[in-house]
Amino acid sequence: MNLFINKCSKLHETQFNLETIHSLYLTREKIYGLNKYIENNIG
Repeated sequence: MNLFINKCSKLHETQFNLETIHSLYLTREKIYGLNKYIENNIG
């Protein structure tokens, strides 16, 4: 039973990490897009 709980928490941890990485990636994309926009319209 304990092993099962450990596996579940590991799975949850992995999913959490993937979501974090994904949101960081999206944030980076937004910043990149914003920089490009500023370059093209102001710079």
